[in-house]
Amino acid sequence: MHGIQALGGFLVVTLLTIGPIVGLLMLLNRCDRRREHLLRMVCRHAPAELAGRITVRVWCALILPRSTVFVELEHCSRDEVWEAMARWSVALPRQTLVLVNGAVLLDPSACLALRTGGPWPGDRRARITAAAG
Repeated sequence: MHGIQALGGFLVVTLLTIGPIVGLLMLLNRCDRRREHLLRMVCRHAPAELAGRITVRVWCALILPRSTVFVELEHCSRDEVWEAMARWSVALPRQTLVLVNGAVLLDPSACLALRTGGPWPGDRRARITAAAG
């Protein structure tokens, strides 16, 4: 009887010690998979003419399904940016926020096609949510 209690105590202590570490590693693995999936989706749906002029960085929340895609564009016309945004808005999940930054000329009135949060104070990035309509 004493041996079973000792074994039970050992198992409880082991689970309390190793359990949180294993849980955190599982969350990190899930977050990394989401990040890689979003990165592949953005690259797959990017227009071919943007090759070499685009940089993509993806951030995913650890527990919540929210994620942010940071897109840096170099020497792109406004039409190229909108074509890329139209493709991404259809392909990316609704919880994904797309932040476009770079040497792109954007009118404030041109951001009406997608929901925007507008430029933040002191920041030249346009906050555009990837939602169709």
